Amino acid sequence: DPENVAGGILTKGANVMPGYYKNDEATRETFTADGWLKTGDLGTLDKDNFVFIRGRDKNMILGASGQNIYPEEIEERINASPFVEESLAIEEEGKIIALIVPNRDALEENGIAKNEWDTFFLQVVADLNTKLPAYSRLSSFRLQEEEFEKTPKRSIKRFKYQKQGGRAHPWPDFQVGPKKNQGIANPRHSLITFTRVPITERHYSWNGQYSFQLLI
Repeated sequence: DPENVAGGILTKGANVMPGYYKNDEATRETFTADGWLKTGDLGTLDKDNFVFIRGRDKNMILGASGQNIYPEEIEERINASPFVEESLAIEEEGKIIALIVPNRDALEENGIAKNEWDTFFLQVVADLNTKLPAYSRLSSFRLQEEEFEKTPKRSIKRFKYQKQGGRAHPWPDFQVGPKKNQGIANPRHSLITFTRVPITERHYSWNGQYSFQLLI
């Protein structure tokens, strides 16, 4: 079911490298036998043959009941808050934890003192959890003092933040949503946007899952 079950995205074209220089093993791992590059991205395919990119294969979290959880989708919702600079969603002991770098300028401009951040972000996460499926809701969060360490391509080094960071804030049972008129986030930013890419072929099997070939 390519519309609902994410699979790996493959690509091929003149702009794609033919392989790794003098590294046949890496080339074999990265390309299919007939020359398609395994991008490492996961996506679904709609009825009009457009691919919706869901996240990275290596970042996907397997839920307790076998559900596929894409941390990028959670992070995009967290980052929609004007009070969040950047975030990560990671797995710890079978639970989803958010690491949040606060937007200090936005918090100060709105008169939110640092000693109020814990309570304030509990409410931000509460609002987020009402929009997430039950299996991918956040169990707790941690506020980060500094921005995340990045690669030269400005990608966050996710592996450095597994079970790291400051004090965790478990999710309180009584918090079920935002207070009326609190205005935590801009509602226009509450929806995730996906990249839509036309594809040429569908149902290419890779590792037993649906994959989609992009001919660029």
